[in-house]
Amino acid sequence: MNDQPSASSSPNRLHFSGQGLDLFVILLVNGFLNLITLSLYYPWARVKLIKFYWENTELNDTTFVFHGTGAEVFKGYIKLMLLSLVFVGCYIYATVTGQHAMSVMLIAVFYLVLLLLVPVAVHGGFKYRLSRTSWRNVHFGYRGNRTQLIIEFLLGYLFTVLTLGIYASWFTHKIRAYVISNIRFGSLGFQYTGTGFDLFLIQLKGIFLTVLTLGIYYAWYRKEWINYLIEHTYIEQNNERYRMHSSISGGSLFGISLLNLVLVIITFGLAFPWAVTRTLEYVIAHIELPDAINFDTIQQTENEYKDATGEYLMDALDLGII
Repeated sequence: MNDQPSASSSPNRLHFSGQGLDLFVILLVNGFLNLITLSLYYPWARVKLIKFYWENTELNDTTFVFHGTGAEVFKGYIKLMLLSLVFVGCYIYATVTGQHAMSVMLIAVFYLVLLLLVPVAVHGGFKYRLSRTSWRNVHFGYRGNRTQLIIEFLLGYLFTVLTLGIYASWFTHKIRAYVISNIRFGSLGFQYTGTGFDLFLIQLKGIFLTVLTLGIYYAWYRKEWINYLIEHTYIEQNNERYRMHSSISGGSLFGISLLNLVLVIITFGLAFPWAVTRTLEYVIAHIELPDAINFDTIQQTENEYKDATGEYLMDALDLGII
């Protein structure tokens, strides 16, 4: 294992070049088309956003490419809409006909299904998004097992409830470790080595100091959280493991966040796209990839996957992927 990247004449670099104006136009057009189509345009709007983020992110001066289509996401969208309509129809029928036991049962089933949808969304979302993303014609992939992820999620959720939330950091750690260990970038593998206890201490300190400083410490809390996750992520190539690094600073993150907040407030939200792109540009520029990794020699190993149901679910449940 190599904790420090070795010297290289061609250092590996990430860069985000997206512009706030471009994102503003995309969000404006997406909002208008979603409005006049009663949200039927949503799948194509979603794909446009993903393309914007990926295709403005460069690795060694080459951008990533997202190959997904609105039609693929639309199929998943329709599946879930039909299931939702069936459920709502059954609930309305039970309510109108006075079948209270059936109404209670449907509500219980709804919450159980909603709970199960989270790991299903994570599995399907990662499998689709990564499979449809490439760099120099080499695709990402996700090899996780859906059943295993559901079991891990349900056990973690149960322990979190039983411990009144204390187990949440360990829960987060186990899910993240499982997902990252199953991500592939061609012939490259990934591994996460953080611990739930470390995340618990970061979160505990972050909450306490954020409250104590009336929110000022939050930027330093986020810095410590992001840096920890990156610093404990390794890239594997040719049976060697290389550690990623992050040089994000709390002061810089605070300055960016404060200016973003002011801009969004005084423009009544219109500056939101610029706030997003400014933050992404800073964070991505300070993620340091191991120079020992030779991206020119990676080979395509992943299969294509076009079921975008999980992609829609991840967005609907507001689950992050990157």
